[in-house]
This record gives sequence, C-alpha cells and structure tokens, in this order.
Amino acid sequence: MFVDSHCHLGFKDFGGHGIESEKILLAAKQNGVDIMLDIATDTPAFLPAIEFSRNRDSVWTAIGVHPLHIKDNPNFTKENITQYLAEPKVIGIGETGLDYYYSVDNKKIQKQFFEKHAEICSEFNLPIIVHTRNAESDTVDMLTHFVRDMGVKGVIHCFSGNVALAKKFLDIGFYISFSGVVTFKNAVDIADSAKYIPLDRILTETDAPFLAPVPFRGKTNQPAYVRHTAEFIANLRGILINDFALSVKKNFFNLFDKVKVKDFKQ
Repeated sequence: MFVDSHCHLGFKDFGGHGIESEKILLAAKQNGVDIMLDIATDTPAFLPAIEFSRNRDSVWTAIGVHPLHIKDNPNFTKENITQYLAEPKVIGIGETGLDYYYSVDNKKIQKQFFEKHAEICSEFNLPIIVHTRNAESDTVDMLTHFVRDMGVKGVIHCFSGNVALAKKFLDIGFYISFSGVVTFKNAVDIADSAKYIPLDRILTETDAPFLAPVPFRGKTNQPAYVRHTAEFIANLRGILINDFALSVKKNFFNLFDKVKVKDFKQ
C-alpha cells in the first residue's frame, strides 16, 4: 500500500544490509509498506545494495555518488554505474545533485558529477534522483538543461522548499518527494507545497535512517514510518489515505518505469 521511494538500507544504522536490515523489512511489511527504493550513495555500496535487492520483492535500488561523497570517489567514471544497469533491480540513478550547505569548496566538481549522472540517465532512459541543499538556483538551471537537451526525467528527493520552488521543478516535469520533515510543526512552507503538488506528481519517502516523522521525530527512521508521512499529507489534502497511497504507487511506477506493474508482487 505505502511507498518509500528513498531509503538507505545499507547504512550502518541498519547493519549494512545485514540482520538488522531484515528486521527493518519485516517491520515495513507489517506496516503496509510494499515498495522500498534503496539508495546507494557511494561506489563501494553499489553491488551490496544490488545483491540485497535481488531476491526481495519489495526492494529495488538506485545507484549514484552523493555530492557529499565526491571526495571519497575521486576516480569516479560513468562506467562505475553503467556496468550495473543490466540488473533488473537497478531502476534509478542517484542520489546525485548539489549540496552547498556542507560543501562549498568543490561546486565545479559537484556540477561535473551531476552532469555525468544525467548523461547516464539520458543514455539508459532511467530517472535521476536529485539531492539539492542551499543550491536551488543552480539545481533548477542544470535540471532545465538536462530536461531540454537530454530528455532527463526524475524526482526531487526530500523536498524542503516553498510553493514557488516546487512550481519551478514541476514546470520542467519533475516529480516531488516528501519526507517526514513535512510532519514537523515548523515546516509550514513544506506543508503548503505538499498541498499544492498535483496528485499525479507526488511521492513519499523516509530518507531512512534520517528525518523520522512525527511521532518518531529524533529517533532512527525506517521505511515502516513512511505511513505516517503519507497519512499526514492525505489529511492535509483532505483525501482518503487509501486514495492517496494508490496515487503515490501509480506515480512510482510511472516514474520508475523499468519496473513493470505486472511483475510487481504485492
């Protein structure tokens, strides 16, 4: 029923795809979460994430170099990603993007990495998963170029902006995904955006192990908690949770169209 379109099951908080990750999957299933996209953000993490997803019906993976991991991947080439794209469970590229909050000394290199990921998306017709923090203007400009000149599609992950910014991403055809931050009392702009986004362009996520929603704020997040984000947004929009969850699931399959609905096992 519920979709976690962005989580990090390989992070140490979950034992790096070990026994703890299995417990996390069980808790997700018990809470009605039947789609999880596991994001690998560093080249050594790509293969473990793929192997973890292979025999798990509810888990897919996306691979890319996070802008904050660029310094750990100085010899990154597109081949680091493309060698894995024949894998059926690899359905997206990222997360990638720009982060000027934690890292301002390598903006040029961040842009180069971002463009490399977009080129892969264009060549293999896969969606790009975008991280942006304190870099919204450059992100909009680069994505506009990617869409216009390369035909790239994708999602803004963990959206934390206002309606005006949301409109810019919507205007270039992107989906927008909301994390548990939307449930925070002071997240007024984000809540307004969650009400504004058309129902056919919205996704939900946890970004687990980060950003747990109310009532778990401050605790280690996990995919099971995405239902609280979904319920909050459905209530915000005044629609039934089942209707909202169905729309989000349709959006997931529309964007990540390497996954065939007929092959999805609920």
